[in-house]
Amino acid sequence: MVVNPKTSKTLASHEERLREEEKGVEAIVDEFIRIRSRYLCQVRQADWMLRALVYHMRCVLRHYAGLFEELEPRLHSGVDIVIVRSTRFQEMIYEFDALARLAKRSLDRLFDLIAPSFQGARRALPSEVEEFERGQCNWPLIRNLLMQPDLEYLVAIRQLIGRYWPFAFGKECVVIREGSRAWQLFETEYPALDAQVPFCAAFRDLSQTEVGVNVYLPDVIFEDRERSLRNRGGRLRRFDFAARTDLLEQSMRFVKLAGFSLRQTLVDLKECPEASFVWRDA
Repeated sequence: MVVNPKTSKTLASHEERLREEEKGVEAIVDEFIRIRSRYLCQVRQADWMLRALVYHMRCVLRHYAGLFEELEPRLHSGVDIVIVRSTRFQEMIYEFDALARLAKRSLDRLFDLIAPSFQGARRALPSEVEEFERGQCNWPLIRNLLMQPDLEYLVAIRQLIGRYWPFAFGKECVVIREGSRAWQLFETEYPALDAQVPFCAAFRDLSQTEVGVNVYLPDVIFEDRERSLRNRGGRLRRFDFAARTDLLEQSMRFVKLAGFSLRQTLVDLKECPEASFVWRDA
């Protein structure tokens, strides 16, 4: 598969970050095995979820590289809009869908994984991310997690996929040259359309012989931007892409958010005695 040097460097950078995620969880799993921990079931669950996230991210990267290879010959013709029928684009979105769902589910499981370190009954602990703000908790990871903008965006994307707008579309992939008249019209007219798709593909010249291709996600998903996971949902906002939220980079951020949270949960499970933490409903 042939891509230009800049795109190849971007893909290699993402792959290196994925290897770091794998090494991080391997070290923790090996430590639990070494000490013959009774929590190996929780460890195996966290290990499986993180490795599945890495797998889906690698699939996103592979399909992006394939899409780029299909598009690149057509992007040097001087046109501002290219329309292709590409299963690669569909396949990339399939994997992004799976990755976002799994990242959200991994975070939903955090309290279940560390339940032995909490006082009280397991059933009283939150079972999904949207419940994390409903009470008071002295587990440091949750306080840190609730301050992450990527968490809010992940929940919004997951609700978009699951409740409002599944990523269902045909094989046609429309790619617009950034900065062109067509792009300016897209930026001004698209937010007013009734039929919107929650992503857009764009290309730009990197040099006389190289082009770059990005797939962007919406800046904001819902009208209500109040920072409260419990109040997420409601009325969808008209999609716009001014912030250039890149699908590859955002996918990687979801992997790192879930990966860090899973690893830290295992560390806390190993290092904190039983009944170290307390959860109280508000």
